[in-house]
Amino acid sequence: MSHSSNREPPAPVGLEQTEKIAPLLERVINTQRGKKMTNINYHNDTQHQGERGELKIPDTRSMSMPEAAATWRRAGWQPVPLHRDSGVPLVKWRIAPHLPESETFELFRRFQGCRLAIALPIGVVVLDIDHRPAKGWMVSEILHALKQRFNLPRGPLCATPSGGAHLWFSVPDGCRPKNWTSQAGRFPIEGVDVRCLGGLITVSPTQRSDGSYKWADWMPDLPEAPSLLVDALTPPPQKPIKLGKAKAYSPTRVTRYIETIYKREIEAVRLSGCGGRNDQLFKSSAALGSIVAAGGLPLDHVRESLVAAAVACRLTNDDGATATYQTIESGLRAGLACPRRLPEGCQ
Repeated sequence: MSHSSNREPPAPVGLEQTEKIAPLLERVINTQRGKKMTNINYHNDTQHQGERGELKIPDTRSMSMPEAAATWRRAGWQPVPLHRDSGVPLVKWRIAPHLPESETFELFRRFQGCRLAIALPIGVVVLDIDHRPAKGWMVSEILHALKQRFNLPRGPLCATPSGGAHLWFSVPDGCRPKNWTSQAGRFPIEGVDVRCLGGLITVSPTQRSDGSYKWADWMPDLPEAPSLLVDALTPPPQKPIKLGKAKAYSPTRVTRYIETIYKREIEAVRLSGCGGRNDQLFKSSAALGSIVAAGGLPLDHVRESLVAAAVACRLTNDDGATATYQTIESGLRAGLACPRRLPEGCQ
């Protein structure tokens, strides 16, 4: 296949390159609003960090947002303020997790109307159950299926504004689950996302434009996940990814074939409508990931464009930034594991 020697690589929708997807999406959304990420002076105060086995769910049902955040912090958790609509963190929460209780209160008083999220520590997992009737995902049916399959005990259950639910558990030492979305197809029941170490989960008394988060069944203790559930949460060993033979990336290697696929997938995400955006984002991420694996496009370049397309279709407004990160990364991993066979002249 012939190609022009002066063809430019497909533009990454006007974004600067970055190594991490989360900071990139945060910067995109905050740039659109004309705001900058807030820098918080965290303290390395270990006495405020909860130890494994001591964490309990605090009763914040009658509290204001600042009071609830401070109470979660006092109980040993890490509260994180999120933007009310997009779900993007309003502070650089990964820098240091030890913000004292008094400063946590002031932080959430400063960000009036924000969401209250908890950064999940090691040993805690939350099953994020979606309620999407259009896809056949009914929260009552999924809860029943979970209890039947895994013999689940009673645990803290938080209802979400969209009709979904968050079910909290502890997991034993040695269990290292990963954050999954249902699109990844790794959990045996559809409509269930897995949130664990490194994930953010929104809690009561957060209010959104479409409703509020409320404890449907509050209890302070986290029940230990049954062994059947632990087995389902433990990711199988990953096979080494075999990448296609690729030379250093240069504009002359970008053929019309690759450009066509690239533009088609990015446009498919940008123009996707409600009810199908997350599925389309996963499919397009996987499709472009297979080209990356074959040496057709650079990974960072593809990731940037997918992020911008997800923001453009307002997926982050409904599903939140965390879920968007995970969908893109899951799709890319799926594509990288299956390099596309490119026509002669594309490599």
